[in-house]
Amino acid sequence: MPFSSLAFVSALPFIVGLYWLLPRRNFQDIFLLLASSLFLSLSGISDLAILVIILCCVSFIVFFAQKNPLRHDLFIKILILALLTILFYFKYLTWISTEIFGIPRSWWLPQQQPMGISYYIFILIGILLDIPKGGAGNLPRKLPRMVLFFPILLSGPIVRFRTWSVQWGNSRKKNALKNITAGTQLFMLGCFKKILIADAIATTIAPVWTTPSDFGADAIAFALFGFYLQLYADFSGYTDMARGIARMMGFHLPVNFRAPYLAATPMEFWSSWHISLTSWIRDNAFTPMSISIWRRVRSKKLVPIVTFAMVVGLMTLVGLWHGASSKFILFGMLHGVCIGIWYSVVGQGKKMTRNIKLLSWLLFQLTLMLSLVLFRADTFAGAGEMLSGLFQKSTELSLNDGLIGLMVATAFVFFFQYIELKAGLAGYGRSLVALRNSTHLLPLFVIIIWGTMYMRGLTLEGVWISPADPFFNAGQEKFIYFKF
Repeated sequence: MPFSSLAFVSALPFIVGLYWLLPRRNFQDIFLLLASSLFLSLSGISDLAILVIILCCVSFIVFFAQKNPLRHDLFIKILILALLTILFYFKYLTWISTEIFGIPRSWWLPQQQPMGISYYIFILIGILLDIPKGGAGNLPRKLPRMVLFFPILLSGPIVRFRTWSVQWGNSRKKNALKNITAGTQLFMLGCFKKILIADAIATTIAPVWTTPSDFGADAIAFALFGFYLQLYADFSGYTDMARGIARMMGFHLPVNFRAPYLAATPMEFWSSWHISLTSWIRDNAFTPMSISIWRRVRSKKLVPIVTFAMVVGLMTLVGLWHGASSKFILFGMLHGVCIGIWYSVVGQGKKMTRNIKLLSWLLFQLTLMLSLVLFRADTFAGAGEMLSGLFQKSTELSLNDGLIGLMVATAFVFFFQYIELKAGLAGYGRSLVALRNSTHLLPLFVIIIWGTMYMRGLTLEGVWISPADPFFNAGQEKFIYFKF
């Protein structure tokens, strides 16, 4: 059930109300487990069963490892390898077998990928890697509560053990109304991004992506830029909703975006886009791997070459994480190469002049926009049609009626990112927190959410998709990152 659906928005006040009416923290935790189980079962009972089995097995092995400290590290390594094998089986085995080796589909191949498996497998591995650092005597008991939490199940953000486990031990009765108000404001912002920007753009540009050969260069450029805006609004909108729901219940989820479209270099972009994933990969893969490899590199002249190879390799894995497809592999490799090129020219980018920074921003954001063709197109052929269509003459089919809507969407997207950028500064951050915690604004936030739900049937041109039924999911698109 998408967070942006009318059914979920209608049920959310009752879920939050019941949660806060429960007298003890243990009762609240049990309620969240039941609510999360029901939420995941709506996508399929098998999805819930797979997660429950994985959690039970991981909890048992962690418990056994803690009882055998001499073999603790060995058990944890075997468990991480097992989790990666599970992810490989469900997410990549069918693709490798059928697309690469041409093996026909068979009963032993998974029929579909369980919802959210990329996220909860990474959450579990991150928790296991953090155990030796922070220690966790009661981890087997905490583990189901920390992972089976419905706001983060389907698309993250990827929480970390050292900050997430503490929140489950704290009392959550204090400042309930402030938490509900702050969470509602975040959820409202996510609704606005998802419903009035991402879904509206998706509906408008869908015909171009379906049959790009029917459209000319202007419509294709419109569709490319439109998807560039849609992807941010869709994913950051989901994150805001997830953070908002968690905050309503007294939990703080990590910030996942920090003005990525204002980044002047690919290094800046990947440190501000899907932050929970990129920081996870940096801490758990890149840093340990680089330290290990650099110790073995005897010549300092080889360090840049080795580092470049590692960056391209890890970015290729980031691309592959997004989906079992050659398109995503190429997407990751392309961004790995971009990081190497930009770093060799401008270093960290801290000493760039204003003009050089502006030029770098234009070049990189254009490169990013074009690379997203691999994200959106169904096939390489479709991606090629979109890119080659940029050089075709205009046809009678165009999207000129949506230009005003696209301009409005652009203004909102960059305004939101400006706020994200300023939120890290002390003065602006305090003002934002004060606004978010203003309990007297709660009715206004609720009214805006329902107003946004009512307007879900609007396209960029302001035309009802379903005039007879504007409420019930008219024009609603699935969250893009659900499929990853």
